[in-house]
Amino acid sequence: MNTALAFVNIHGQAVDVTPVKQKRVTKEKEAHHDGWLATGVSPAAVELAKEKAKFEKRDFDLQHFLRTAKREKIRTKPYFSSSSAREACELAEKAGWMNCYTVEKKAE
Repeated sequence: MNTALAFVNIHGQAVDVTPVKQKRVTKEKEAHHDGWLATGVSPAAVELAKEKAKFEKRDFDLQHFLRTAKREKIRTKPYFSSSSAREACELAEKAGWMNCYTVEKKAE
């Protein structure tokens, strides 16, 4: 008695499943550079933290907040060069952002 499974299509014709059972060959991913991100603390986040401190009836310590605040991307799309990201940080600081710096984005 043959215990092997035989697969058929909707018309009753035998279907060969050997290509399905073969393991896929995966290529190793090469590490490449994805660009530069400009990050910082937005003025809206600072105002929100001030309102929260006022609501909780405590003093707002800006330095403590800046040390613990989550950094936001100034622009969601990464910059091609580090100089572009630095310029974006400078412009953002002029617009009220704080603790701006650039981060190299790598894909590994």
